[in-house]
Amino acid sequence: MPRPTTTPARQAQIAAALRRLLPTKGFSGASIKAIAQEAQLAPGLVHHHFTSKAAILMRVVDDLAEALQQRAPQTSEGPADIHALIDAWLLPGPGADAQAVLCWAAIGAEAARRDDVRQVYAAAVARQVDRFTEALSAHAPGRPPEDLRGIAVMLYAAIEGSFRLHASAPGTIPPGAAAPALHALVDAWLTA
Repeated sequence: MPRPTTTPARQAQIAAALRRLLPTKGFSGASIKAIAQEAQLAPGLVHHHFTSKAAILMRVVDDLAEALQQRAPQTSEGPADIHALIDAWLLPGPGADAQAVLCWAAIGAEAARRDDVRQVYAAAVARQVDRFTEALSAHAPGRPPEDLRGIAVMLYAAIEGSFRLHASAPGTIPPGAAAPALHALVDAWLTA
């Protein structure tokens, strides 16, 4: 397979290598040398395209968020439907990526141990919680913003929990079961 030579393509190649390594090696175990080997590049090229391993991680997080964005519904007016957002995160089917789930679970676990990873992870989580809050507000006009944000945080926590179980105890949650359960929970919260 020919190697890309443009900077964006090379950066994507390096980020994809880290993404493949994270589920098995974690951030700490994925050295620049290991990333370079996985990308089939010299370590110097990795350093040339990224200032640090944390910068590569930021690219991985951005790539994962972009993939989710592609799977989530696009709306031209108003917030996205809350059920569709849940489905984008949790339902199997076209665009679903089990490797991305494992990668995201590894990033979350690493965030508990490392400040540099925590900063990247926390920013990504905040963006998703904001998106869920906005979607919830369309279904519950008049509910206090702090209530909606609390529901959004709990909803996102349930999704993250599903990811952790998928990564650490495969088969605990039957495929496709988490999304309908969260739909029912959100509907109950919104009508309470």
